[in-house]
Parts: sequence; structure tokens; C-alpha cells
Amino acid sequence: MRDQKFYLHSPDTAPTDLIKTCSDFPPVSPYRRFPFSDIPKTTQDLYQSSIFRTQYLVESPSGDSFIVIWCMAGGKMEKETSRLMCDTKGFMVFKQDHGKKLCSYTQDIGDLCIFLGKNESFCVSATKYPGLNPNSVYFEGSETGFGFYELSSNTVHDLTHLAPFSTFYLWLAPLE
Repeated sequence: MRDQKFYLHSPDTAPTDLIKTCSDFPPVSPYRRFPFSDIPKTTQDLYQSSIFRTQYLVESPSGDSFIVIWCMAGGKMEKETSRLMCDTKGFMVFKQDHGKKLCSYTQDIGDLCIFLGKNESFCVSATKYPGLNPNSVYFEGSETGFGFYELSSNTVHDLTHLAPFSTFYLWLAPLE
């Protein structure tokens, strides 16, 4: 913890400051997200045309923070398992600038790889883990399968077409 507080992040403007905790739990504060800026038209179109969107807060090893929006197309029913499958259309990444109080759209996170799933999101350096594709977002979900998205080329790479049937699969951050 940077400042001995727990934070709650909400993808919208929900009033997280109304949450009261018991006296045995440390203070909980709303996480302040800054307004988005510099969003290209094609990225706005991606957002508008996506049926499902999920937002994540991710912190890099160096302390930079990103808001990542996972955009998915409408689902289709998988005959083999009778579950709804969605196609990943892309990701929008915004780097938070605490000085300017803005979230700037970016397609370049350098050597970093962002991991998203049903559990905690995290970020690692591709240099430290050979085989990872730098400047990419890795994703997993029972409704999407496993894959990664190259930010610079806006390309989705499916690592599995259909995730093995399970309640949840979770990325686990490597132990340092």
C-alpha cells in the first residue's frame, strides 16, 4: 500500500465514498479516475460497436497506472458446451497522468505485458519472461478463450479457440 489505504475502483461514477466499513477494517477510499483524452475516432468506434465492455485498473512494476477497457462482440451459443462465447474485438489502454489529471489513450506500453481475467489484473516486463510479446494485453475468460492483443497493430491472437470448460481460469502473477 502506497499510503496505508484501501481503494475501490468503479468503472463509472458510482459513489464509493458512501461505503462504511467496520471499525476493525482500515479506511476505504474511492479511487479517483481521471477523464479520458486523445481518443482516436477508430478507437471510439471500437468502443461504441462493442456489446460487452469490461474495465480494469492495472499498475505497472514501475508504479504507472493504466485503465484498460476490454471490448467484446456479441456472443454466440457454443453447441458442444451450451455456453455463450464472445469474440474479443480489442482493448483500449489509457495511461493515467497524475500531474495533468488525465488518462491519455496509448498504443505503446513499451516492454510491458498486461494480464486481464476474472481475478486481479497485473503487469510484467516481457524482457523478464521470454516468450511474452511486449506491448500486448493477455486475456483469459471462459467466454473468450485465451489470447493476446498487440496494441501497436490492433491484432487479436487467439491462443485457444475455446477455453476448456471450467468455472474460472485465473492468471497468476509470477512470484518475484
